[in-house]
Amino acid sequence: VTVMVLEMKQLLFLTESGATHSVVTSCKGPLSKTVVLITGAMGKRTLRSFLQPMEYVIGDIKLTCEFLYMPECSFPLLGRNLLCKLNAQITFSENSVQLHIPQETAWRAQLCLLMNEISEEPGDNVLDMVLDAIIPLVWDSKMPGKVKNVITIKIKLKTGPGPIKVTQYPVRLEARKGLGPLIKGFMLYGLHRECQSEFSTPILPVKKPHCQEYRLVQDVRTNQAKQFSPLNGRAPQQAEKCSCVGLYCNNKYVTLLQYVDDILVEANTEKSCLKATFSSLNCLGLARYRVSKKKAQIAKEKVQYLGFEVSKGQRQPGIERKETIGH
Repeated sequence: VTVMVLEMKQLLFLTESGATHSVVTSCKGPLSKTVVLITGAMGKRTLRSFLQPMEYVIGDIKLTCEFLYMPECSFPLLGRNLLCKLNAQITFSENSVQLHIPQETAWRAQLCLLMNEISEEPGDNVLDMVLDAIIPLVWDSKMPGKVKNVITIKIKLKTGPGPIKVTQYPVRLEARKGLGPLIKGFMLYGLHRECQSEFSTPILPVKKPHCQEYRLVQDVRTNQAKQFSPLNGRAPQQAEKCSCVGLYCNNKYVTLLQYVDDILVEANTEKSCLKATFSSLNCLGLARYRVSKKKAQIAKEKVQYLGFEVSKGQRQPGIERKETIGH
């Protein structure tokens, strides 16, 4: 059984390699003019119609499928047409039969299907509507994700200066207690390990806003040899809708054109903004990055981004940034 998200709702599909076409039992869209003569299990032959082509998105791959509409069928079927497109493999063992979809063409070992026609009118519950269409593993949890397919970062030192060693400056007791559970978790999941190194950079505890938790930051200001130009946080004039998602962990291995802990997705319409957001989140989930669900701002006309309120062609300081400037 495979779970698909169709029209923003989860449906269970029975994998049937003997079925030429994939089947739905309820009408998920307009019927097409294409019909096919089918033969049922009892040998009865009848004509059945297809639905209009639907677009499904898996990571950055977009494909379309015409589902056969059969309301009398007891279960939706995942047929050979989709199995072939997904390069699916069915393996048999003594106690089970398993369906395997290669990682590069799948998310959550399930399918994400989107209707071509998403309402152009902005909705009040967009986030609730789209949660089921996103890989659940992308949302943050107590268990950190281990990013896949990451190229090892190697830094070549300049000739002359020896290893950089900076003495750890005093850290408040409250901050030390806040970092304790975080460091233990990193050790437990193998993200950190004890070692002896010629290099030494101090730990900088950063308190998260509106809570008692801390972020573990490596103070590498001594290592920085040059300044980087500030990122552009203003949406283009033509952008009507934006999405902003915060990565769960400060991951130095992310490679994006613009990246400072948040990702800003801009589009002209709600439909294109949702599709781009789905693709971005599912791509991050496949790579095992984590995103904060409570901080996600999906398809909004105004979003909070890097301390600014960003909307169509405008950028203004947010409340927290104004308070910081005031102090």
